[in-house]
Amino acid sequence: ASWYNFEKTEKGKYDFTKWDTAVAEMEKRNVKFVPILTYSSPLYGLGNRSGIVTNEMMDAFANFAKAFVQHYPNIDTVELWNEPNNNGFWGPNGMNNPNDYANFVKIISQAIKEVRPDVTVIAGAIDVSKNGPGWSREIFEYGIYPYIDAFSTHPYYHTAVNDEAFLPKLKQYTDIIDDYGGW
Repeated sequence: ASWYNFEKTEKGKYDFTKWDTAVAEMEKRNVKFVPILTYSSPLYGLGNRSGIVTNEMMDAFANFAKAFVQHYPNIDTVELWNEPNNNGFWGPNGMNNPNDYANFVKIISQAIKEVRPDVTVIAGAIDVSKNGPGWSREIFEYGIYPYIDAFSTHPYYHTAVNDEAFLPKLKQYTDIIDDYGGW
């Protein structure tokens, strides 16, 4: 659910039309999906993959997240951003700072829970090929744990020949989560 697809022409005005059709079809077929609330709106500058770099953008994204979960009452889980540790998705030129993402998670999670406390908020969406464990530990150190209900990774281990080869990598993430209390 890329923000720029919903808030396209005027600040604060959302168009859910395209998603309404897709969500209705999925609900009709009893398909549960987890939308990723992600990317920027060019209405706030810096293009559609800039990350959230100003207070105005943070407030606007929080308003979008609230509008999204209110508009879709049957969606009970959302993921916050796509691979924020990857420069191509959170911000250009090294703007993918773990502290900035942790701050984003705290603010957006609180905004969502304000209007829909039942929504499961997933943070992370970590690209494991881009210093995933180190970046994950940093965002936990910056205090995201109390604000989230789950943590995710995008496990791009193309060289793993089988699932067992991935298990040691997975353990790095479960150890971080366990250090903060697990779920």
